[in-house]
Amino acid sequence: MSDGYRQEVFNVLLAQLLQERGVIAAPENVLRNAERGRRMPDVLVDFSGLRTAIEGEVSDQPDARDKAIQSARKRVEEGIAYIGIAI
Repeated sequence: MSDGYRQEVFNVLLAQLLQERGVIAAPENVLRNAERGRRMPDVLVDFSGLRTAIEGEVSDQPDARDKAIQSARKRVEEGIAYIGIAI
């Protein structure tokens, strides 16, 4: 359970923890594309040239697991990342 925290808070904290370990991570980054419009992956990570999208949902939300998986898959299909991770 999230104890009232918004998902965005977890995304920023995850990115900060990754950055402390030397990983390039950007939380809640707005990407604009003329064809696809506005996209906002939870956390983008660049590691050894592989862009990875980490998509998470707070477990107190209905269908959180399925939503996270769907979002991670979508980021790969959109071409935003090579790898999608759901948490």
